[in-house]
Amino acid sequence: MACKIGESRGTVQYISTTQIICRVDDMPLVEKNMKLKASIALNNYTWTIPVDESVSFVPYGIKSIYPNGGPITGGSKIYINGQGFIERDEKPRCRFGSGTNTAIVEAEIHSYKLMSCKVPNVVELPSTLELPLDVQF
Repeated sequence: MACKIGESRGTVQYISTTQIICRVDDMPLVEKNMKLKASIALNNYTWTIPVDESVSFVPYGIKSIYPNGGPITGGSKIYINGQGFIERDEKPRCRFGSGTNTAIVEAEIHSYKLMSCKVPNVVELPSTLELPLDVQF
C-alpha cells in the first residue's frame, strides 16, 4: 500500500479498515485557500481519485523564528514565520527546552503565514546559586 499528498509519495500506517496514516517527509507548501489532494494505492500504481475536500491536506512549514534567544525566565513571545498555519482539530504547539527539561505551549495563529508562542519558564533555577569567583572564557 502507498499514499501520496499532491504528488509527494509517503509511507502508510494501517489503523483500521476505514483509516490509515500517510506520512510524507517532503512536500511543497501551498498558498492560502489551496489544498493538496490525498490518494492511496493498494498496488503502488493505481491511485484513488479524491472526490471531495475531506481527502485533502494543507501542509505547513517554518521559515524563520524571531527572536532566536531571550531570557530564561520566560514571559516573552516568539514569532514563527512560515506557511500553512490554519485552525485544525489539534491546536499548533511550540516546544521549549531540551532533554527531559521541556515545556509545550499552545500557539496563537495570527495569519496563514504567522503564529506566536509565549515562552514558558522552562529552566528551573535553585533559590540560591553559588558562582565561581573566576570564570574562564
